[in-house]
Amino acid sequence: MKDGDLVEIESARGKVQTYTCVTTRVAPGNVFLSFHFPEVKTNLLTSANADPLTSCPEYKVTAVDVRTVPGTHALPPEAAKGFRQDAFD
Repeated sequence: MKDGDLVEIESARGKVQTYTCVTTRVAPGNVFLSFHFPEVKTNLLTSANADPLTSCPEYKVTAVDVRTVPGTHALPPEAAKGFRQDAFD
């Protein structure tokens, strides 16, 4: 996969489509999806389980399969302003 590919991310609970942003900020073999914005639909992939103290969903323990969506697609949206691929914070 390369930066800007349209991919389908599927878990045992659901699937979503999004564009890739390849970065050094996420370790190989890991996937990051924002969960702050409802349009990302991350919750479709996670279970209803949550931390009993914070009610934070189990985002970090959801196994997924990522596949490139074949065909021609619209251009991906621009990355958020200020996003630094080389940051390690």
